[in-house]
Amino acid sequence: MLALLFALAGFAFIDSMDLLLVGVTTAIVFDSKLGRRSPVPGGLSFIAGVFAVTTAFGLLAV
Repeated sequence: MLALLFALAGFAFIDSMDLLLVGVTTAIVFDSKLGRRSPVPGGLSFIAGVFAVTTAFGLLAV
């Protein structure tokens, strides 16, 4: 039962970070535009990292 509580708390924490993820992605794009670089590599690597961490946590929770 305690493991389920920790898993649910982890999912709630990951879900609460959605607004933070949008803010960080916006900051990556804004910084890339200021530096006259393409925002695609930085944005894609950040989103891929978030996906990998979320997937790993989900698989470990199951």
